Amino acid sequence: MPIPRTRPQPVLGKSSPPRLGRSVARERLFAEIDSHATAPGLWVAGPPGIGKTTLVATHLDTRAVPCLWLQLDAADADPATFVYFLRAAAARLAPGRNLRLPLPSADDLRDVPSFVRRCFRRLALTLELPWALVLDNMQALGPAPLLHAGIAAALAELPAQARLIIISREPPAPAYARALAGQQLAEIEAASLRFTDAETQQLVTLHGRDWQPAALRQATDGWAAAMILMLAARNEADSDVSLPRHSAHSAQSAQSTHLARDRLFAFFANEVMQSMAPAHVEALMRIAFLPGATAAMAIAISGNDQAPELLADLARRSLFTDRREGTAATYTFHALFGEFLRTRAAQRLDGPSLQALRVNAADVLTAHGQADAAIVQLIDANAWDEALALLVA
Repeated sequence: MPIPRTRPQPVLGKSSPPRLGRSVARERLFAEIDSHATAPGLWVAGPPGIGKTTLVATHLDTRAVPCLWLQLDAADADPATFVYFLRAAAARLAPGRNLRLPLPSADDLRDVPSFVRRCFRRLALTLELPWALVLDNMQALGPAPLLHAGIAAALAELPAQARLIIISREPPAPAYARALAGQQLAEIEAASLRFTDAETQQLVTLHGRDWQPAALRQATDGWAAAMILMLAARNEADSDVSLPRHSAHSAQSAQSTHLARDRLFAFFANEVMQSMAPAHVEALMRIAFLPGATAAMAIAISGNDQAPELLADLARRSLFTDRREGTAATYTFHALFGEFLRTRAAQRLDGPSLQALRVNAADVLTAHGQADAAIVQLIDANAWDEALALLVA
Protein backbone atom coordinates (compact mmCIF):
# COMPACT_ATOMS: atom_id res chain seq x y z
CA MET A 1 0.00 0.00 0.00
CA PRO A 2 1.61 3.29 -1.07
CA ILE A 3 1.50 5.93 1.67
CA PRO A 4 1.03 9.56 0.53
CA ARG A 5 3.49 12.08 2.00
CA THR A 6 1.62 15.16 0.78
CA ARG A 7 -2.04 16.07 0.57
CA PRO A 8 -3.10 16.46 -3.09
CA GLN A 9 -5.97 18.71 -4.10
CA PRO A 10 -9.30 16.89 -4.57
CA VAL A 11 -9.85 15.91 -8.20
CA LEU A 12 -12.98 13.75 -8.06
CA GLY A 13 -15.52 16.31 -9.23
CA LYS A 14 -16.84 16.89 -5.73
CA SER A 15 -17.39 20.58 -6.41
CA SER A 16 -18.55 20.19 -10.02
CA PRO A 17 -22.15 19.99 -11.27
CA PRO A 18 -23.13 16.92 -13.29
CA ARG A 19 -22.70 17.23 -17.03
CA LEU A 20 -26.11 16.62 -18.55
CA GLY A 21 -26.66 13.77 -20.98
CA ARG A 22 -30.10 12.94 -22.36
CA SER A 23 -32.62 14.63 -20.11
CA VAL A 24 -36.18 15.90 -20.14
CA ALA A 25 -36.96 19.57 -19.51
CA ARG A 26 -39.71 19.26 -16.89
CA GLU A 27 -41.38 22.66 -17.30
CA ARG A 28 -44.08 21.77 -14.76
CA LEU A 29 -41.45 21.42 -12.04
CA PHE A 30 -39.37 24.31 -13.38
CA ALA A 31 -42.43 26.51 -12.82
CA GLU A 32 -42.83 25.12 -9.30
CA ILE A 33 -39.18 25.89 -8.53
CA ASP A 34 -39.62 29.41 -9.92
CA SER A 35 -42.77 29.91 -7.83
CA HIS A 36 -40.63 29.52 -4.69
CA ALA A 37 -38.10 32.12 -5.85
CA THR A 38 -38.87 34.49 -2.97
CA ALA A 39 -37.59 31.88 -0.49
CA PRO A 40 -33.77 31.89 -0.24
CA GLY A 41 -33.75 28.11 0.27
CA LEU A 42 -35.32 25.16 -1.57
CA TRP A 43 -35.32 21.56 -0.32
CA VAL A 44 -35.89 18.83 -2.95
CA ALA A 45 -36.63 15.49 -1.27
CA GLY A 46 -37.34 12.04 -2.65
CA PRO A 47 -36.06 8.45 -2.88
CA PRO A 48 -33.10 7.43 -5.05
CA GLY A 49 -33.72 7.45 -8.79
CA ILE A 50 -36.71 9.76 -8.77
CA GLY A 51 -34.85 12.49 -10.66
CA LYS A 52 -33.88 15.05 -8.00
CA THR A 53 -30.36 15.84 -9.19
CA THR A 54 -31.30 15.89 -12.87
CA LEU A 55 -34.22 18.21 -12.15
CA VAL A 56 -32.08 20.75 -10.32
CA ALA A 57 -29.25 20.56 -12.87
CA THR A 58 -31.56 20.98 -15.86
CA HIS A 59 -33.43 23.86 -14.20
CA LEU A 60 -30.24 25.78 -13.47
CA ASP A 61 -28.96 25.07 -16.97
CA THR A 62 -32.22 26.16 -18.61
CA ARG A 63 -32.42 29.34 -16.53
CA ALA A 64 -28.67 30.00 -17.09
CA VAL A 65 -28.01 30.43 -13.36
CA PRO A 66 -24.32 30.19 -12.36
CA CYS A 67 -24.01 27.58 -9.65
CA LEU A 68 -21.71 26.22 -6.97
CA TRP A 69 -22.30 22.48 -6.69
CA LEU A 70 -21.12 20.46 -3.70
CA GLN A 71 -21.55 16.67 -3.68
CA LEU A 72 -21.70 15.84 0.01
CA ASP A 73 -20.46 12.74 1.82
CA ALA A 74 -20.23 11.70 5.46
CA ALA A 75 -16.88 13.45 5.98
CA ASP A 76 -18.52 16.82 5.27
CA ALA A 77 -20.36 16.63 8.59
CA ASP A 78 -17.11 18.05 9.99
CA PRO A 79 -17.49 21.87 9.78
CA ALA A 80 -13.87 22.44 8.70
CA THR A 81 -14.23 19.92 5.87
CA PHE A 82 -17.58 21.38 4.81
CA VAL A 83 -16.20 24.92 4.58
CA TYR A 84 -13.01 23.72 2.84
CA PHE A 85 -15.02 22.19 0.02
CA LEU A 86 -17.49 25.09 -0.01
CA ARG A 87 -14.50 27.33 -0.69
CA ALA A 88 -13.35 24.94 -3.45
CA ALA A 89 -16.80 25.11 -5.08
CA ALA A 90 -16.78 28.91 -4.90
CA ALA A 91 -13.27 29.06 -6.37
CA ARG A 92 -14.46 27.00 -9.33
CA LEU A 93 -17.27 29.49 -9.99
CA ALA A 94 -15.13 32.59 -9.46
CA PRO A 95 -11.47 31.72 -10.11
CA GLY A 96 -8.98 34.34 -9.00
CA ARG A 97 -11.28 36.03 -6.50
CA ASN A 98 -10.34 36.42 -2.85
CA LEU A 99 -13.16 34.35 -1.36
CA ARG A 100 -12.24 35.07 2.25
CA LEU A 101 -13.71 31.84 3.64
CA PRO A 102 -11.53 30.96 6.62
CA LEU A 103 -10.98 27.52 8.08
CA PRO A 104 -12.37 27.44 11.61
CA SER A 105 -10.32 28.30 14.67
CA ALA A 106 -10.80 26.61 18.02
CA ASP A 107 -13.14 29.45 19.02
CA ASP A 108 -15.17 28.96 15.82
CA LEU A 109 -15.68 25.29 16.62
CA ARG A 110 -17.23 26.25 19.95
CA ASP A 111 -20.01 28.00 18.02
CA VAL A 112 -20.39 26.15 14.72
CA PRO A 113 -23.73 27.73 13.69
CA SER A 114 -22.28 31.24 13.95
CA PHE A 115 -19.15 30.23 12.04
CA VAL A 116 -21.15 28.66 9.18
CA ARG A 117 -23.44 31.68 9.04
CA ARG A 118 -20.42 33.99 8.84
CA CYS A 119 -18.97 31.96 5.98
CA PHE A 120 -22.20 32.24 4.00
CA ARG A 121 -22.26 35.98 4.68
CA ARG A 122 -18.76 36.35 3.24
CA LEU A 123 -19.70 34.19 0.28
CA ALA A 124 -22.68 36.45 -0.44
CA LEU A 125 -20.47 39.55 -0.29
CA THR A 126 -17.86 38.09 -2.65
CA LEU A 127 -19.73 36.40 -5.51
CA GLU A 128 -21.43 38.31 -8.29
CA LEU A 129 -25.19 37.81 -8.47
CA PRO A 130 -27.12 35.81 -9.48
CA TRP A 131 -25.91 32.41 -8.25
CA ALA A 132 -27.17 29.22 -6.65
CA LEU A 133 -25.42 26.90 -4.21
CA VAL A 134 -26.49 23.25 -4.53
CA LEU A 135 -25.85 20.88 -1.62
CA ASP A 136 -26.42 17.46 -3.18
CA ASN A 137 -26.81 14.25 -1.17
CA MET A 138 -27.64 16.12 2.04
CA GLN A 139 -28.70 12.95 3.87
CA ALA A 140 -25.03 11.86 3.83
CA LEU A 141 -24.27 14.40 6.58
CA GLY A 142 -26.35 12.43 9.08
CA PRO A 143 -27.65 14.23 12.20
CA ALA A 144 -24.83 16.87 12.52
CA PRO A 145 -27.17 19.21 14.44
CA LEU A 146 -24.73 22.12 14.77
CA LEU A 147 -23.86 22.12 11.06
CA HIS A 148 -27.53 21.89 10.06
CA ALA A 149 -28.34 24.71 12.46
CA GLY A 150 -25.65 26.84 10.81
CA ILE A 151 -26.91 26.12 7.28
CA ALA A 152 -30.49 26.90 8.32
CA ALA A 153 -29.42 30.17 9.95
CA ALA A 154 -27.34 31.08 6.88
CA LEU A 155 -30.49 31.35 4.76
CA ALA A 156 -31.00 34.78 6.29
CA GLU A 157 -27.62 35.89 4.91
CA LEU A 158 -28.44 35.25 1.24
CA PRO A 159 -29.24 38.26 -0.98
CA ALA A 160 -32.30 38.31 -3.22
CA GLN A 161 -30.63 36.78 -6.29
CA ALA A 162 -28.77 34.05 -4.44
CA ARG A 163 -30.30 30.70 -3.61
CA LEU A 164 -29.46 27.59 -1.60
CA ILE A 165 -30.86 24.37 -3.11
CA ILE A 166 -30.65 21.22 -1.01
CA ILE A 167 -31.11 17.76 -2.55
CA SER A 168 -31.81 14.91 -0.14
CA ARG A 169 -33.47 11.54 0.22
CA GLU A 170 -34.90 12.80 3.51
CA PRO A 171 -37.22 15.69 4.44
CA PRO A 172 -35.71 18.68 6.29
CA ALA A 173 -34.28 17.93 9.74
CA PRO A 174 -35.74 19.64 12.85
CA ALA A 175 -33.01 22.29 12.62
CA TYR A 176 -34.85 23.72 9.59
CA ALA A 177 -38.26 24.04 11.29
CA ARG A 178 -37.93 27.78 11.90
CA ALA A 179 -36.76 28.41 8.32
CA LEU A 180 -39.77 26.46 7.00
CA ALA A 181 -42.19 28.32 9.27
CA GLY A 182 -40.66 31.67 8.30
CA GLN A 183 -40.89 30.84 4.58
CA GLN A 184 -37.12 31.05 4.17
CA LEU A 185 -37.11 27.42 3.02
CA ALA A 186 -39.56 25.91 0.52
CA GLU A 187 -40.03 22.20 -0.28
CA ILE A 188 -40.59 20.03 -3.31
CA GLU A 189 -41.61 16.56 -2.17
CA ALA A 190 -41.36 13.13 -3.78
CA ALA A 191 -45.00 13.06 -4.92
CA SER A 192 -44.37 16.05 -7.21
CA LEU A 193 -41.24 14.44 -8.67
CA ARG A 194 -43.07 11.44 -10.14
CA PHE A 195 -43.40 11.69 -13.92
CA THR A 196 -46.74 12.65 -15.46
CA ASP A 197 -48.01 11.14 -18.71
CA ALA A 198 -46.83 14.23 -20.62
CA GLU A 199 -43.32 14.01 -19.13
CA THR A 200 -43.23 10.26 -19.78
CA GLN A 201 -44.07 10.98 -23.42
CA GLN A 202 -41.05 13.30 -23.58
CA LEU A 203 -38.86 10.56 -22.13
CA VAL A 204 -40.20 7.94 -24.54
CA THR A 205 -39.57 10.27 -27.50
CA LEU A 206 -36.06 11.03 -26.22
CA HIS A 207 -35.26 7.31 -26.35
CA GLY A 208 -36.73 6.87 -29.82
CA ARG A 209 -39.63 4.64 -28.76
CA ASP A 210 -43.30 4.70 -29.78
CA TRP A 211 -44.59 3.26 -26.51
CA GLN A 212 -47.77 4.40 -24.82
CA PRO A 213 -46.61 6.77 -22.05
CA ALA A 214 -49.53 6.06 -19.72
CA ALA A 215 -48.74 2.34 -19.63
CA LEU A 216 -45.06 2.97 -18.89
CA ARG A 217 -45.87 5.47 -16.15
CA GLN A 218 -48.37 3.13 -14.53
CA ALA A 219 -45.95 0.17 -14.63
CA THR A 220 -43.26 2.23 -12.87
CA ASP A 221 -45.47 4.52 -10.78
CA GLY A 222 -43.76 7.48 -12.49
CA TRP A 223 -40.34 6.49 -11.09
CA ALA A 224 -37.69 7.87 -13.44
CA ALA A 225 -35.02 5.21 -12.77
CA ALA A 226 -37.32 2.32 -13.68
CA MET A 227 -38.57 4.03 -16.83
CA ILE A 228 -35.05 4.75 -18.09
CA LEU A 229 -33.90 1.19 -17.46
CA MET A 230 -37.01 -0.27 -19.08
CA LEU A 231 -36.46 1.90 -22.16
CA ALA A 232 -32.81 0.84 -22.29
CA ALA A 233 -33.45 -2.87 -21.73
CA ARG A 234 -36.57 -3.59 -23.79
CA ASN A 235 -37.59 -3.10 -27.41
CA GLU A 236 -41.25 -3.59 -26.53
CA ALA A 237 -43.30 -1.83 -23.90
CA ASP A 238 -44.81 -4.94 -22.30
CA SER A 239 -43.23 -6.03 -19.04
CA ASP A 240 -43.71 -8.95 -16.66
CA VAL A 241 -42.88 -6.81 -13.63
CA SER A 242 -44.29 -3.54 -12.35
CA LEU A 243 -44.03 -1.27 -9.35
CA PRO A 244 -47.00 -1.03 -6.96
CA ARG A 245 -48.72 2.31 -6.76
CA HIS A 246 -47.17 4.70 -4.22
CA SER A 247 -48.97 4.88 -0.93
CA ALA A 248 -48.16 6.95 2.15
CA HIS A 249 -50.75 5.36 4.41
CA SER A 250 -48.32 3.28 6.48
CA ALA A 251 -44.67 2.63 7.12
CA GLN A 252 -45.26 -0.98 6.02
CA SER A 253 -46.64 0.21 2.68
CA ALA A 254 -43.67 2.54 2.18
CA GLN A 255 -41.25 -0.28 2.97
CA SER A 256 -43.04 -2.59 0.52
CA THR A 257 -42.79 0.06 -2.21
CA HIS A 258 -39.08 0.56 -1.42
CA LEU A 259 -38.36 -3.19 -1.75
CA ALA A 260 -40.36 -3.45 -4.97
CA ARG A 261 -38.52 -0.44 -6.38
CA ASP A 262 -35.12 -1.99 -5.63
CA ARG A 263 -36.16 -5.31 -7.19
CA LEU A 264 -37.50 -3.60 -10.30
CA PHE A 265 -34.29 -1.61 -10.70
CA ALA A 266 -32.18 -4.77 -10.29
CA PHE A 267 -34.36 -6.67 -12.77
CA PHE A 268 -33.91 -4.20 -15.61
CA ALA A 269 -30.32 -3.30 -14.70
CA ASN A 270 -29.52 -6.98 -15.08
CA GLU A 271 -31.12 -6.97 -18.55
CA VAL A 272 -29.03 -3.95 -19.55
CA MET A 273 -25.90 -5.78 -18.35
CA GLN A 274 -26.79 -8.81 -20.46
CA SER A 275 -26.46 -6.68 -23.61
CA MET A 276 -22.88 -5.68 -22.70
CA ALA A 277 -19.64 -7.50 -23.35
CA PRO A 278 -18.58 -9.56 -20.30
CA ALA A 279 -15.33 -7.57 -20.04
CA HIS A 280 -17.32 -4.34 -19.79
CA VAL A 281 -19.57 -5.75 -17.08
CA GLU A 282 -16.49 -6.86 -15.14
CA ALA A 283 -14.97 -3.38 -15.49
CA LEU A 284 -18.11 -1.65 -14.22
CA MET A 285 -18.33 -3.95 -11.19
CA ARG A 286 -14.77 -3.06 -10.22
CA ILE A 287 -15.14 0.68 -10.85
CA ALA A 288 -18.22 0.70 -8.57
CA PHE A 289 -15.92 0.25 -5.57
CA LEU A 290 -14.63 3.79 -6.14
CA PRO A 291 -16.85 6.75 -5.11
CA GLY A 292 -15.78 8.43 -8.36
CA ALA A 293 -13.30 7.57 -11.08
CA THR A 294 -11.18 9.51 -13.54
CA ALA A 295 -10.12 7.74 -16.73
CA ALA A 296 -6.81 6.78 -15.12
CA MET A 297 -8.49 5.42 -11.99
CA ALA A 298 -11.02 3.43 -14.04
CA ILE A 299 -8.22 1.75 -15.99
CA ALA A 300 -6.17 1.14 -12.84
CA ILE A 301 -8.91 -0.71 -10.96
CA SER A 302 -10.48 -2.54 -13.93
CA GLY A 303 -7.40 -3.33 -16.02
CA ASN A 304 -9.54 -2.45 -19.05
CA ASP A 305 -8.17 0.26 -21.37
CA GLN A 306 -11.67 0.77 -22.79
CA ALA A 307 -13.17 1.65 -19.39
CA PRO A 308 -13.07 5.45 -19.97
CA GLU A 309 -14.98 5.11 -23.26
CA LEU A 310 -17.50 2.82 -21.56
CA LEU A 311 -18.12 5.36 -18.79
CA ALA A 312 -18.40 8.22 -21.28
CA ASP A 313 -20.99 6.28 -23.27
CA LEU A 314 -23.08 5.56 -20.15
CA ALA A 315 -22.95 9.25 -19.21
CA ARG A 316 -24.01 10.33 -22.71
CA ARG A 317 -26.96 7.93 -22.53
CA SER A 318 -27.85 9.10 -18.99
CA LEU A 319 -27.63 5.51 -17.77
CA PHE A 320 -27.05 6.29 -14.09
CA THR A 321 -23.57 7.65 -14.67
CA ASP A 322 -22.67 11.32 -14.17
CA ARG A 323 -19.69 13.06 -15.70
CA ARG A 324 -18.30 15.90 -13.60
CA GLU A 325 -15.59 18.27 -14.71
CA GLY A 326 -12.55 19.01 -12.56
CA THR A 327 -8.78 18.66 -12.75
CA ALA A 328 -9.77 15.60 -14.79
CA ALA A 329 -13.25 14.49 -15.84
CA THR A 330 -14.73 12.25 -13.16
CA TYR A 331 -17.50 9.67 -13.50
CA THR A 332 -19.79 8.75 -10.62
CA PHE A 333 -22.49 6.10 -10.56
CA HIS A 334 -25.95 6.81 -9.28
CA ALA A 335 -26.37 5.34 -5.80
CA LEU A 336 -28.77 2.63 -6.99
CA PHE A 337 -26.54 1.62 -9.91
CA GLY A 338 -23.41 1.55 -7.76
CA GLU A 339 -25.13 -0.62 -5.17
CA PHE A 340 -26.41 -2.96 -7.88
CA LEU A 341 -22.90 -3.37 -9.31
CA ARG A 342 -21.29 -3.98 -5.90
CA THR A 343 -23.97 -6.54 -5.03
CA ARG A 344 -23.34 -8.28 -8.35
CA ALA A 345 -19.60 -8.36 -7.59
CA ALA A 346 -20.25 -9.85 -4.16
CA GLN A 347 -22.37 -12.58 -5.75
CA ARG A 348 -19.80 -13.43 -8.43
CA LEU A 349 -16.54 -13.22 -6.50
CA ASP A 350 -15.38 -15.51 -3.72
CA GLY A 351 -14.28 -14.04 -0.38
CA PRO A 352 -10.55 -13.64 -1.09
CA SER A 353 -11.21 -12.13 -4.55
CA LEU A 354 -13.68 -9.60 -3.14
CA GLN A 355 -11.23 -8.70 -0.38
CA ALA A 356 -8.44 -8.24 -2.96
CA LEU A 357 -10.73 -5.98 -5.02
CA ARG A 358 -11.40 -3.75 -2.01
CA VAL A 359 -7.68 -3.51 -1.22
CA ASN A 360 -6.98 -2.68 -4.86
CA ALA A 361 -9.65 0.04 -4.70
CA ALA A 362 -7.94 1.42 -1.58
CA ASP A 363 -4.59 1.49 -3.41
CA VAL A 364 -6.10 3.43 -6.31
CA LEU A 365 -7.87 5.87 -3.98
CA THR A 366 -4.72 6.41 -1.90
CA ALA A 367 -2.65 7.09 -5.01
CA HIS A 368 -5.15 9.79 -6.00
CA GLY A 369 -5.33 11.51 -2.62
CA GLN A 370 -8.61 9.98 -1.43
CA ALA A 371 -7.42 8.62 1.92
CA ASP A 372 -10.80 8.74 3.69
CA ALA A 373 -12.48 6.62 1.02
CA ALA A 374 -9.47 4.29 0.95
CA ILE A 375 -9.71 3.64 4.70
CA VAL A 376 -13.40 2.69 4.31
CA GLN A 377 -12.47 0.09 1.68
CA LEU A 378 -9.67 -1.31 3.87
CA ILE A 379 -12.00 -1.64 6.85
CA ASP A 380 -14.60 -3.42 4.68
CA ALA A 381 -11.81 -5.76 3.53
CA ASN A 382 -10.75 -6.42 7.15
CA ALA A 383 -7.29 -5.16 6.16
CA TRP A 384 -6.70 -3.67 9.60
CA ASP A 385 -2.92 -3.26 9.41
CA GLU A 386 -3.12 -1.38 6.12
CA ALA A 387 -5.99 0.79 7.41
CA LEU A 388 -4.01 1.71 10.53
CA ALA A 389 -0.90 2.54 8.51
CA LEU A 390 -2.87 4.81 6.21
CA LEU A 391 -4.65 6.46 9.15
CA VAL A 392 -1.35 7.20 10.86
CA ALA A 393 0.08 8.60 7.61
